[in-house]
Amino acid sequence: MIFGSPMAGNVVPLHLQPIQHTGYHCFVNLYYCKLPVPMVLDTGASRTIVDTAAVERMDLSHALYRTDEEAVGFSSQGMKAQMVQFPDLRIGRVRLKDWTLGAFSLEHINNTYRTMEIPPVSGVMGNDLLVALDAKIDIGRRQMRVWSPAN
Repeated sequence: MIFGSPMAGNVVPLHLQPIQHTGYHCFVNLYYCKLPVPMVLDTGASRTIVDTAAVERMDLSHALYRTDEEAVGFSSQGMKAQMVQFPDLRIGRVRLKDWTLGAFSLEHINNTYRTMEIPPVSGVMGNDLLVALDAKIDIGRRQMRVWSPAN
């Protein structure tokens, strides 16, 4: 369920981080209980996931559950998907109530970021959330505009 003004788009800042002289990663913050949940923006990811260690830090382990779905994507071969339901998430002025995200260990990503002196992330923002928010990404302006769909 998504709440917010259905007509109002709102601008969310993006942080562009150079990676190894030839590429970039783009970061955005979601918020849970007013605390930032740093996410790497991945337009190639079908589902938004949150790091299982971050789930524990946010005291949401009780909301974590397994599904019969196979996890699809990097380093997930043969793993069952886990999900976590957030009672309240925000991105900009948009409130996501009872929003379910995938849960997966991102230790390998954060270890790589650590070697590059990049702060760790709590998740990967994928196309499920980008589509739901009708997100418009403007890399040049380092911003993303998101909308609350009309219900």
